[in-house]
Amino acid sequence: MKRNWIVFLTVGIFCSTAAQSLELGETKWSGAEKRILENGTAVYRFTKKDSIVFQTEDLEGGLSFSVWLKPDPEALKGASILTRIGFHTQIGIFQDGRFYFHIWTESRKPLYLFGPRARAGEWQHVTAQFSRKQGRMSLYINGGKAASRIVRESPLELRSRFALGRFPGGKQGYAGMLAKVMICRNALSPEKIRSLAAAEPTD
Repeated sequence: MKRNWIVFLTVGIFCSTAAQSLELGETKWSGAEKRILENGTAVYRFTKKDSIVFQTEDLEGGLSFSVWLKPDPEALKGASILTRIGFHTQIGIFQDGRFYFHIWTESRKPLYLFGPRARAGEWQHVTAQFSRKQGRMSLYINGGKAASRIVRESPLELRSRFALGRFPGGKQGYAGMLAKVMICRNALSPEKIRSLAAAEPTD
């Protein structure tokens, strides 16, 4: 049985019933605010200078990022949302307002996928993933596949230190709300992505 190792950045580290727990290393908060909704969902409020830096186990065979976001208008000018620190694997909003997924390969070649434009003040769900087995990176917006491409090399540096919002050394990060942040050790199925995108946070 294939295991899905999942990190939820909500009230700690959790995982699926078929997975072993992951340990959270040192977490550094810089300005981001957290509040709990009535249904128990943790929601994080970021300005473009805020960040949360944390550590997970290394990701070896693949990875998936999943997050709900409600961006402020200023985030549509360009913002990093979730970044694997090093030679960056990253999801964010490009300078023209489009969602993007970015990786560096072992030959130090940058690869991008672009999706539709983000909408300020609305909850939207983003999933980005890389599958070493399939040799493919994909970007899903609100449960639907927005872009995909073949990747003939693995991403560079699979050590797993992450930043939400502004990453160390970055000029600016995300401004707005984030919720239900997940990091998985493999590529999620389309059915799982659709189920995650159906569970919108409630204000």
